[in-house]
Amino acid sequence: MASRWRTIPGRRGRTNVVSNRSYLVPRARAESFRAEVDSLDRTFAASGVRVRLTGPWPPYSFADPGSEGSDGDDSNV
Repeated sequence: MASRWRTIPGRRGRTNVVSNRSYLVPRARAESFRAEVDSLDRTFAASGVRVRLTGPWPPYSFADPGSEGSDGDDSNV
C-alpha cells in the first residue's frame, strides 16, 4: 500500500520497540493502510506484539538530500 518506506534508526531509548518505520502512503490508500495496521494490531496483540500507527507525518523524510524543486505531486500523506 505504501509508495516508499524507510527504517527509522535507533529506538530512542525504548527497549520495547522492535521496529520503527515510516511509510509514504498515497492519500487514496490512507484509510486502507490504517485499517490494515489496526487488523495487524488486533491479530498480534494476544501474543504481546502491538502494531502502532502515528501520523500522518510530513513526507519530508522521503526527500532526497540535494534535490531541487518539486514535481508538484501532493497526493501522498
